[in-house]
Amino acid sequence: MGKQIESQTRIEKILAYFTHKIIAKYKPVVIGITGSVGKTSTRHAIAAALSSKYQLREPEKNYNNTIGIPLTVIGAKGIDESTTWFASQLGWLRIIAKALVVWLLPQTYPKLLVLEYGIDHPGDMDELLNLVQPNIAVLTSIGISHLENYESQEQLANEKGKIASRLKPNGLLVFNGDDFLVTEQASKVNAHKISYGKTNDVEIILENISETLSLNAQTNLEIKTPTRKLAISIPAIGESHVSAVLCAVALCESLEVETDLIVKGLTHYRPMPGRLNILAGIKRTILIDDTYNSAPASTKKALSLLEQFPNQTKVAVLG
Repeated sequence: MGKQIESQTRIEKILAYFTHKIIAKYKPVVIGITGSVGKTSTRHAIAAALSSKYQLREPEKNYNNTIGIPLTVIGAKGIDESTTWFASQLGWLRIIAKALVVWLLPQTYPKLLVLEYGIDHPGDMDELLNLVQPNIAVLTSIGISHLENYESQEQLANEKGKIASRLKPNGLLVFNGDDFLVTEQASKVNAHKISYGKTNDVEIILENISETLSLNAQTNLEIKTPTRKLAISIPAIGESHVSAVLCAVALCESLEVETDLIVKGLTHYRPMPGRLNILAGIKRTILIDDTYNSAPASTKKALSLLEQFPNQTKVAVLG
């Protein structure tokens, strides 16, 4: 076990070295997303909304730690944990070789990197920010995930809030104005800020919503910004997806992305696997697949969506 930990630490140091070199060479605009719920859906919505205007890269998988973030910066896939020791070592050598090529040879590199910052313990955010400092920070929500490793929810909030507090004055914070702990963290930030949500105190506000609660799920959103109104339809339902789209619009508003490009980009938005996916079951049943993880807040949202469906017989299977 000791050798395995030592090997991983060595790999992390090598990946960090190449991450710093590649970021310094290409200087992409980095969008860093954190929160207790909705990071991946928000990341995907932001990438979709910006894809019509910018060349960008988002993680292929849930790459949100000291190994995953460098892999995204390098543009490499991770190592399958089920492989043999030899195959694993060969895989890391290939990743290092690719990092060398990206760093030393001329490349067409993305203008934007859309990254997730996931934390489990105090100090985790510092490590991630030392890897890649975002130009734009996104705070989605602060719940009680991983609270077993923190003294209080406020300590957890402060840890997540570091992604915003360490922004440079010319940076941008996009935050969920419906979440009290998030707005509290935002109040400490000196950078440019824009909020989104359903309350009247936010700049990007959800004015109207209609949902198709069926196998062919769809949500129609009417969103108001300080400069315009947008009508957006996505083939998904559920509060997490709505919040993700609102956040994407807020970011696009700050970057002055044209309305038609935002709407066009978000037509490509799809629920990520295991995150409130509506699937066809056997015998004309409908499945709400939210099996990716089981944070209390996301579980409540999934159960709330189940309750809204008009079907007579409903079954919740919880893990």
